Amino acid sequence: MENIMIDLETLGTAPGSVILSIGAVEFDETGTGRTFYSRLNPEMQVQKFGMKIDAATVVWWMRQSDEARGEFSSSLGENSPWRAVTEFSQFFRATGAEYVWGNGPSFDCCNLSALFRAVGKEAPWRFYNERCFRTLYFLAPNPQRPAHRVGTAHNALHDARAQAIAAADMLAQLKGKAAL
Repeated sequence: MENIMIDLETLGTAPGSVILSIGAVEFDETGTGRTFYSRLNPEMQVQKFGMKIDAATVVWWMRQSDEARGEFSSSLGENSPWRAVTEFSQFFRATGAEYVWGNGPSFDCCNLSALFRAVGKEAPWRFYNERCFRTLYFLAPNPQRPAHRVGTAHNALHDARAQAIAAADMLAQLKGKAAL
């Protein structure tokens, strides 16, 4: 499969914000494949790597469901940022994917790239192979937002899976239409 859908849960919206979790799902127009999930230690990101926390985003988190807030609080004390990006790089390379997708051109890919830079590593994808799920949604002939929630809203892996399922369907539609 040539695509990876990523989803991040963060403590801010700007590049350089603390990342709570990274979810990723391999996909193409035929469906989905392997997955990746990592919860990161927010305290370490702030203290050792200078990542930022946005108070408005923390307030937003406090207004989310109990399940989402559980995801937020359960990330405390998990993987170091360096370990998380190392494992993500291994996952990405093992899939043989070329393209990385996020839900917005200036959020998922941009924030994950900022974390890679903060820990002194290079992102495993080429910047020109970043793709936008929102753009695909607006281009597809019969766009399908994730029709059903896959697990918990604001769980990075569950959201990445829902987006990958929808993107696979939309890519199949577009490729079918292009073949006419």
